[in-house]
Amino acid sequence: MADEFEFDENDKSEEDTKENPYYGSADWEKFVMDKFLPDELYNGKNPTLNGMRRVSIQVLGKPIKSAPIQVHANLPVSAYCLYQIEFENGMTFGAAADGHVENIGGQYSIYPTAIAESRAEARTYRKALLLSTASAEEIKGNEKIFDSVLDTVKEFSTEDPISDQVKSIIEAKCKQLKVNLEKFYTSEGVDFKKATKSDGIKLSKKLTEMQQSGEVSKEIKWIT
Repeated sequence: MADEFEFDENDKSEEDTKENPYYGSADWEKFVMDKFLPDELYNGKNPTLNGMRRVSIQVLGKPIKSAPIQVHANLPVSAYCLYQIEFENGMTFGAAADGHVENIGGQYSIYPTAIAESRAEARTYRKALLLSTASAEEIKGNEKIFDSVLDTVKEFSTEDPISDQVKSIIEAKCKQLKVNLEKFYTSEGVDFKKATKSDGIKLSKKLTEMQQSGEVSKEIKWIT
């Protein structure tokens, strides 16, 4: 099962005081990857689960819930886990992973349930951090297969539809600022149903500016 861990209130570097890129922006992934310590990167590029736990606290805040919500086991051959993480800012992410004797290397093949949970948790953190790089837990023992798959993934395009992760953080920020979500999209000239990744970056930036200034237009406030 996933290792227990404690949160360190003082786990911040001097870089944390600098202005951070907006969530989902073109330089977001590099910003996150630069925060990993050398021993938190498997083969120098794949973040470990413990590393993602630590870094996520710095860039997204503390998780208030982190646990498997569904586990199916067919021991001793395989297991499947669905994991979910909810952060204090309201963002919630989930991911699934399996563990099978044929995709678990070495002596750990006899622990498919534990492997499935660790992989699912790692994938959930990777989705939350918007990392395109596979985690260490996902690829250990399967490097050649993952390299061939990742080579086929298309490059980031700002005109692609806005991701669920970015929509989630925009919605959470709107709730915090008591802003009507659809009115906010409209006020920024964004089609609520056809928003793109570039729109997501613009909206996230605008919400951050409102949060810092404390000024919210009456036209987009919730009607109480």
